[in-house]
Amino acid sequence: MTDPMPMPDHALWLAEAILALAASGKPIALTDVIAAGDALEHAIFNREEILSGMALLIGKGWVVLSDSHAVPCPALVEILDAERRSHGKRGREATRARVRALWKSNAIAGFSERQRGESLARLDQWASPSRYEDAVRKWQSRWAAGEG
Repeated sequence: MTDPMPMPDHALWLAEAILALAASGKPIALTDVIAAGDALEHAIFNREEILSGMALLIGKGWVVLSDSHAVPCPALVEILDAERRSHGKRGREATRARVRALWKSNAIAGFSERQRGESLARLDQWASPSRYEDAVRKWQSRWAAGEG
C-alpha cells in the first residue's frame, strides 16, 4: 500500500486558518478565513488555494460547508486545541506537525460521506469569484480600518 498524498502546504495553511477561527465558536465565513490566513502567513489566499484546499479538507472529512460558512470537524478542533495549549509559544509548529501527522494517518474520520458530497457541491458557490473578491475587499477594508 502506498502512503497517502502528503498534505499540500496551501491545505495546511487553510486548515490552520479554519482551526484558529474554530476556537471562537462563531460561524466561519470566507472573509474570516482570508483574514486568518493573512494573520498566519502575511499573505492572502488566492481563489485556487481556497478551492483546492477546501476540496481536500472536505474530502478528508475535516470541514463541511453551509451556504455561507465553514464548519470544522469537532474532534479535530478538540485535538488541536489541546495540542496548542500543551505547547505554548511553540504551538504553531507543533500544531502544524500534528495536523500533518493526522492527515497522513487518516485518524480523524470527521464528517459523513453524505455531508462531504453536499459540501463539495457547495464549494464553487461558497467561494465563487464574486464572493471571493467581496471577501478579500471586506478583509482589506477591515485591515485598513485597524480592525485586523
